[in-house]
Amino acid sequence: ELTVDKLPKHAELNSSLKKAWQASASADDHYAAWAQQAKSKKVCKDGTARSTSHTAQGNKASGDATRAKNQAAALWNAIARDHGLTERRSEQL
Repeated sequence: ELTVDKLPKHAELNSSLKKAWQASASADDHYAAWAQQAKSKKVCKDGTARSTSHTAQGNKASGDATRAKNQAAALWNAIARDHGLTERRSEQL
C-alpha cells in the first residue's frame, strides 16, 4: 500500500492541486458574477455582453488554474509511471 505522504514530491503535488482547485473555483465565481452583471442593459446590449472586472478576474483565475493543473499533472504522471498508476491529463484534474 502506498500512502500519499510516501509519494515523492507529495507536498508539491498537494500544493499544485489545491492551487488549481481554488483558482478554478475563483474563476467560476467571477464568471457567475459576470453573468449576473450581463443581465443588465449596461453590460449586455443588443445581445452582446461586454467585459467587466469580473471577466478579467475570471480569465486570470482560469489561467492560474490551468498552470497549476499542468504542474500537478506533470508531478502526478512522474509518480504514476514509477508506480504503475494511471497517468492524468491536466484537464482531468
